[in-house]
Amino acid sequence: SNFARVMLTNGISYINNHANVKVKKIGLEKVPNDCFLLVGNHKSKFDPMLVAQALGKHNLAFVTKQSNMKIPLAGRFMWRNGYMPVDRSDKMQSLEQFNNAAARIGSGVSSVGGYPEGSRQDESVVLGDFHNGAFNIAIRTKCPIVIITMKGTSNIHKRFPRRTKVEMKCVQVLYWEDYSTMNATELSNHVHDIM
Repeated sequence: SNFARVMLTNGISYINNHANVKVKKIGLEKVPNDCFLLVGNHKSKFDPMLVAQALGKHNLAFVTKQSNMKIPLAGRFMWRNGYMPVDRSDKMQSLEQFNNAAARIGSGVSSVGGYPEGSRQDESVVLGDFHNGAFNIAIRTKCPIVIITMKGTSNIHKRFPRRTKVEMKCVQVLYWEDYSTMNATELSNHVHDIM
């Protein structure tokens, strides 16, 4: 619902602003107006919140952990905004949600965001291994793939209440003609190399 979208966006903006985060945005003008699959690296709980705020004009729902949907009040608005909880221990449930994500993109209902590393990575890891699930969504829908990288978000908790500078960069947008000959594994490796 539009009401839930406004409430969630305003709530996210409130948290980000009070966390004293200054975001340098690079290349976001590349993000298409059509529905897309967004993939990014994952270092902090702030990653999806900062992306959701920066891309507020796009109807973007994230694939997320089930526990995130249980956050008081916020979880309800996430449900209403089409966020998709995934239980990675249940392959059938995960497949159902990935099918749901593909249907949303394919029907033009919303764009979908996810983190192919699967979970947040330690600071010592530049970029973890990717799961292929998200890339199957792209191949099924032939949608644009928006590749976002975040730098500095792992410092937000450590520096609070001091200001933290974060860089958000749209590295590249892949269109169907860029990856039409690739399978999910090849596409996953290709995006990993780009990041």
